[in-house]
Amino acid sequence: MNKRQTYLLALCSAFLMWLAWPPHIWFAPLLLVGLVPLLIALHNISKQGLKKTGKRIFLTAGLTFLVWNTASIYWVYNAISADNPAVVAFLISLIPFGLGALMMTFAFWLHYQLRSKVNAKIAYLGLICFYISMEYLHQSWDLAFPWMTLGNGFAGMHQLAQWYEYTGVYGGSIWILLSNILVFEAYQSFNTKNGFAKYSTGIVWLLLVALPIGFSLKIYSGYKEKESPVNVVVVQPNIRSL
Repeated sequence: MNKRQTYLLALCSAFLMWLAWPPHIWFAPLLLVGLVPLLIALHNISKQGLKKTGKRIFLTAGLTFLVWNTASIYWVYNAISADNPAVVAFLISLIPFGLGALMMTFAFWLHYQLRSKVNAKIAYLGLICFYISMEYLHQSWDLAFPWMTLGNGFAGMHQLAQWYEYTGVYGGSIWILLSNILVFEAYQSFNTKNGFAKYSTGIVWLLLVALPIGFSLKIYSGYKEKESPVNVVVVQPNIRSL
C-alpha cells in the first residue's frame, strides 16, 4: 500500500466520523465502524516495517483526527469571530481544532508503539486505556473541550444510548472503540482464516452491537415519567429604592 492509498483511508475515516457526528443524527451508528479504514491503514504501515514507521503512523492518524475535529467543530471559529477579529478567532480556534486531534493521535501512536512489544489483545487494551485517559484529561483540565468525546456521538440518537446511565459517556466511548477493533479483526479474519474462524469475530461484533442497543431500546420503550407534584410559591419582595 502506497502513501496515497494510506492517506485516502485516513481521510475515509475522517469523513465517516464527521458524517456520524451531530448534527447528522441519523448516521450516528457509523461511529461503530468509522475508525476501521484508519486501523487498516495503520496496520499496513506497521506491517511494512519501513524506516520512520512511528512518524508515518503519527502523521496518518493525525490526518484523520485533525480533519474530523475541524470539520465537526468549525462553528467554534464562527462563534469566536462574531466578537473578535478573524486572526484572533483563528488563533484561538486552533486550540480545540488541534489540541484534541493531537491527543487522539497520541493515543493511537502509543498503541502501535505498545503493539511492537506485546501481543494484539494487550495492545488493544492499551489503545482503549490510552484513548479513555485522553478523553478524561481533556474533560478535566483548564483547556477542557469534552464535546468530541466519542460517546457523545450518540447524543442525537439517545434511544440507543439509554444504557449510559450505568456506565456514563465513557462506556459509550469504550463501546465504539471495541466495535471498531472487532470489525477490523473480522476483516483480517475474513482475509486470512478458513471455516468458522473466518466468521467468529464478526458474530462477536454483532453481539457487542445488538445487545446494548436492544437493552437500550427496552429501557427507552418502558420508561414512564414519574409524577412528583410540587407546590411553588413566588414572593415578590416589597423593596423601594431611595
